[in-house]
Amino acid sequence: MVFEGRTDTVRHAYAAGSVVMLSSISEGFPFSLIEAMACGRATVSTDVGGVREAVGDTGLVVPPREPGIMARAALGLLREPDRRAALGAAARERVLEQFTLERTVGTFRGLYQALLEESTADRAQSSSRTLVGCGR
Repeated sequence: MVFEGRTDTVRHAYAAGSVVMLSSISEGFPFSLIEAMACGRATVSTDVGGVREAVGDTGLVVPPREPGIMARAALGLLREPDRRAALGAAARERVLEQFTLERTVGTFRGLYQALLEESTADRAQSSSRTLVGCGR
């Protein structure tokens, strides 16, 4: 096992490794995992923030603050190259299906469009109401 250290080119770091690990105890959305997955790397990460949602069933998710469990998961993947390759391929496919820029922009565009249509329908419904009992 080699810890590569600092690199200026992230994709080279992912390409140099076999398994990518994220041992956060707190995480929003794990962009580093998405990068690793896009490079076809199997991942082992802690179950915090949006990790489980991002990884789905394409990587191993372990409890936070349990280094022994995380180490065993990583060693298992290092010892099983076929499983590691299958997870890496599935991870890349997941990124291409769910996390591309086009997909993200399209999702937001659809949400904004639905909100706009809902707001327009609400305004139309409000203006068509008849005031009863007001002498008008």
